[in-house]
Amino acid sequence: MRWFLYDESARSGKALVTKVPLTAVHETRRLLQSVNPYLSSIRHALQQVPSEATPLAVELRDSSASGEIAAIINTQNLNTVDCRKVVFFRHGGRAQFVHVLSRHYEPLQYPLFFPHGTPGWGVPGLGDASLREGDATATEADARMRMPETCGLSQLQWCRSMLLAEPRFLIFGRLTCEYLVDMYSRIEEMNLDYLRRARSLQSSGFDLAIDSLAYDHLRNRLPANFTGSRAWTSDHVADALALARRFGKPTFFITMTTNPGWPDIASALRSGQHFTDAPTVACRAFHMRLQHLKAFIKRHFGRLIYAITVVEFQKRGLPHAHMLIKVSPEPTIDALDAIISAELPRSPADAALRASVLRTNIHSRNHLNGPSYCNREGRCRIHFRRREEEDAWVVPYMPSLILYMDCHINVDVCLSVNVFMYLFKYLFKGPDKTSFRVSDDSPASDMPDEYKDYIAARYLSSSEAAYRIFSFSIVTKEPSVRCLPVHLENHQLGQMWRASGNQSFMSDLLWYFQRPRRPPFDNLTYPEFYTRFYYDSWQLGRVLRDNHIFMSLTHSDRGPRQRVLIERRLGEVITRIHAIPPRVGELFYLRTLLQNRPAYCFMDLRTVDGIIYPSYQQTAVALGLFRDVCEAQYALEEAVSSFSRPGFLSIRVWIS
Repeated sequence: MRWFLYDESARSGKALVTKVPLTAVHETRRLLQSVNPYLSSIRHALQQVPSEATPLAVELRDSSASGEIAAIINTQNLNTVDCRKVVFFRHGGRAQFVHVLSRHYEPLQYPLFFPHGTPGWGVPGLGDASLREGDATATEADARMRMPETCGLSQLQWCRSMLLAEPRFLIFGRLTCEYLVDMYSRIEEMNLDYLRRARSLQSSGFDLAIDSLAYDHLRNRLPANFTGSRAWTSDHVADALALARRFGKPTFFITMTTNPGWPDIASALRSGQHFTDAPTVACRAFHMRLQHLKAFIKRHFGRLIYAITVVEFQKRGLPHAHMLIKVSPEPTIDALDAIISAELPRSPADAALRASVLRTNIHSRNHLNGPSYCNREGRCRIHFRRREEEDAWVVPYMPSLILYMDCHINVDVCLSVNVFMYLFKYLFKGPDKTSFRVSDDSPASDMPDEYKDYIAARYLSSSEAAYRIFSFSIVTKEPSVRCLPVHLENHQLGQMWRASGNQSFMSDLLWYFQRPRRPPFDNLTYPEFYTRFYYDSWQLGRVLRDNHIFMSLTHSDRGPRQRVLIERRLGEVITRIHAIPPRVGELFYLRTLLQNRPAYCFMDLRTVDGIIYPSYQQTAVALGLFRDVCEAQYALEEAVSSFSRPGFLSIRVWIS
């Protein structure tokens, strides 16, 4: 893993506008040396020998417009994920490496946040050898490191508690931004390292690719529970399409952007601070206003059928959200003209609305400075006719929303089913990315050649780091979508429990087979069953209600429990079976059978008219779900006839 800190303001020279008086620097250093036990033994940056430091510059192909601080993270693949180490120089020139997970790291890297050398979060036993001078101080520090109250929090909980409890993080501005991206990068590094170590444990139960070639192809893919991975994106797209398949196309597509002039943000900024200096305040204000927007939609838009919300950052310095909603009844064309406008208000009674539209909903004209998709020969590609010239750059808005939210609110109407895939893919683009290169100004450079070209990497802004540390949801869906697993017989994946647990694991598919053998359960398919019912574990002796069915006794670290089947009466859940590619073979045909017919065991799925077929593929063909075993050939023939050029085709061959 290669980690770089990028400061757009420093690159552009904006950071030189405000200079810190030299007397303040010397006074701060004197105070730190009097209270910080590290500084007496660590050489500071001004004493760094020039030959020991290589001048490097990180250049982005598309720089941030807001001048924020961000981390550039380049991970080639999961095999090479190694946590960072920081080097410190003692007096005399001796270098010492400190692991990024050591409790010494935070006080050494951020002495202004930890002036007394208070240990930060760290892994017990990792780098606990004291770097301080003085036996008494070192003994006290090592004792504090082993106290359970300092090690009982996860990294995320530790950082969140520090940001919420310590006012110092609102004072230091850009240093706080650096701390945010550094800490959340450390959290993701540990997550990636855990996934790399866990792969060997998962390989024995790997069931989504039967042959070794498929396993080698997928083994370096990040799982769906890692936010921002391709599998995570694919799962959310599938969930969104499941909602659209069940309820139909959405009604509105809404985009909401943070307003840095909100009183919540402006009142928290100190003199001379920019909104990018307080990402924790901006993210909390945005999250609160987003909840207000959802409540407003539920109150005034009619009955909400479903809503999908995705929060993005896109190197703009502030978070913004995209929402797809479907309401009932859907407004008519005449009603849409009354509630959505793309023109400036001209009535004297709408002076406040006009001012709000001019402030927040006027489209930027930067794209006119050069060729772009929208700009053709100096004019708009579509050149939609406007009644007034001043309305040409007005973004469509809903007057009631823009007055209520006091921010940029773009409202579009979804009239065609053709926008389905575009909208859902637009929503789930994955994490922010950028292209970067590292330049070395020294004449004798031994920089590897691959650094001389732009490299694609993850772009982690300080706003995104703050949003993720606060554990605000990146994606929400109402109603929720449940993804059901599928596996072959005796191939269910195991589950890791605490050492004190004494629990047996059964997959959702096996519990589906255990449902009662009576109506209405007889005719329910796998997804239909979990749409209407769900299992829960209750305390033994708890009284069951009329919609509860006792299933079995289980044992856990909390004692004996009863497994109860409950009919769903409140709320709604959409279910779908996990997507399986056709190349996997039998698992793909098993999924098809579970989607289309009820069963009480695997043998039931392979039985048609009293005949037990040896494979799920033959069973699916006998049921007419597939024409014959040559479906792949028919698919290729259809693809060849559908695409006009060979370049449109991408064919992968898997040899078993």
